Amino acid sequence: MIEQILSGSEVYFQLARFFIVFAAGIFLTRAVFMPLTAKLMTRKGSTKKAKHSIENISGLIGLFSTLLIALQAASFGNLLTILGTIAAAATVAIGFGMRDQVASLVAGVFIQTDNPFVKGDYIKVNDTEGRIKEINLRTTKLNAQNDTKIVPNNILTANTVRNFTRGNRTADSIKVTVKMDKIEKAKEVLGEAVSESEDVLKKPEPEISQTGLEEGKAELEANFWTKDTAGIREIRSRILRNYTDKAAKERLYLEEKED
Repeated sequence: MIEQILSGSEVYFQLARFFIVFAAGIFLTRAVFMPLTAKLMTRKGSTKKAKHSIENISGLIGLFSTLLIALQAASFGNLLTILGTIAAAATVAIGFGMRDQVASLVAGVFIQTDNPFVKGDYIKVNDTEGRIKEINLRTTKLNAQNDTKIVPNNILTANTVRNFTRGNRTADSIKVTVKMDKIEKAKEVLGEAVSESEDVLKKPEPEISQTGLEEGKAELEANFWTKDTAGIREIRSRILRNYTDKAAKERLYLEEKED
């Protein structure tokens, strides 16, 4: 009789251990693990969207780990085995059906933590190149000369990536405003002024783009790269003088802005 009572009460002790460990695990996940992950991503300079995604993933990992630990603590061995089998089967099914998406997701995590490149860097992978506009968890957006290219992150981790901005190279920009009817000619003049500078690198190529409209005027921006980091201000000044002279000859009446 006593053995039956003790045997029956053991289930309640198991349940109690399960809920205590599970509650503690949930608390630690939300109060410690997820905030630490978010803080780490902030230090790495991750975008808000990427930080939120990785924080959610860390929460799911913490929840699943907590469940397994709680089942183990409660000695629910059979249930733990069943859940493990289901999880393994689901992982195989998801991995087979979404292997490219999963690969890009995992690659995105490594990119966010390793920082091989950051927003604003000019990179080239295979035949795709451009300045990094945004780094997300699954894809990275590049600003090419005429369009925006979206590259899956698994392509960036599986292939050689050339980063033209890091090392001894320095990126800089010049902004000008011009009347609406002078946009195309102004782009041409600005491009010539930048390209004629001996200090500006030929690769990556300088980029001329329209960045805004205000009060009947268009804002143009010239992005370029140079190896002379210490003399960047003087380089910018020489380019400004060059395109100002050209603009005067073409009667563009450009207004200069230095960043």
